[in-house]
Amino acid sequence: MNQLLVTAIANYSQLLEEASSSRVATWKPFFIERCTRWCMYIEAELLALSDLEGNDHRLAAVEQSNNTRVPELSELFDASHLLYNALIKNIYLSNDMYWTVISTYEFLSLASSSRQETLIEDIAHNAHEAATIDVLDIMISTIKE
Repeated sequence: MNQLLVTAIANYSQLLEEASSSRVATWKPFFIERCTRWCMYIEAELLALSDLEGNDHRLAAVEQSNNTRVPELSELFDASHLLYNALIKNIYLSNDMYWTVISTYEFLSLASSSRQETLIEDIAHNAHEAATIDVLDIMISTIKE
């Protein structure tokens, strides 16, 4: 078992959780670049393993993670896209960081589609989610009245 990969998956899980929190406001662009290399390492190493071996590494990372959700194996194959998608949803992301994210929005797992197509699709999907949440909030407040 590749212990370095297990640790990388466990750390990535914590990173993914932090990417959805207010703590992202303190991140700097160079950190995103480092995280991207980390994600690429996870994706590449998992591709070299069988699904059974990959899942064994994921389960070992679950044991190493303290109450942090470890993504499913299928999600780990798309680790950088999952991270970037969490970042573009985060309202605490600074303008500099947002620019870094959208200017480097390209993934190994989505080589068949262009960077622009993927970015537009993800932003549109996230906008749809936000609009749905707003509508539900309005409905709930109306019902409470």
